[in-house]
Amino acid sequence: MYLRMIMMIVLLAIIMGQPFSTKDYLKRMNWVAEHKMEEAIYNLTDYDDLCFSFDTKISYDDSMSMAVSEKCIYKVEDMAELKKKVSRTESRVDKIFFVIDYTMEGGNAVQDGLKAAMMERNEHVYEDDQYCIVGLQ
Repeated sequence: MYLRMIMMIVLLAIIMGQPFSTKDYLKRMNWVAEHKMEEAIYNLTDYDDLCFSFDTKISYDDSMSMAVSEKCIYKVEDMAELKKKVSRTESRVDKIFFVIDYTMEGGNAVQDGLKAAMMERNEHVYEDDQYCIVGLQ
């Protein structure tokens, strides 16, 4: 009786453990790691929020990132363009987030200075080794 129960538990453990050692499972885990920033945007933002960045962009053409984040990231060149875009939609916007990509540092000195100022003055709502998302005041 007990032997049968132990054999059944061992068999279930072997069957349940099998998917975690397959290549498909490892591919799915890599996919999750590739889309950390998109998942953070999904978890942090609501329908009435906007996201901007100097270097990262999620548009309707980027269907996988758009599907994960359910939000566009609009690319801007400078603070004047950011203020212009925000002023057009100010009545409908709840929060504004700015995505900073650490891997894109060193391209434009003005943008790098603005990124550093944003990171210093605003709340970091998400940060990992590649991205920082700040909530603009």
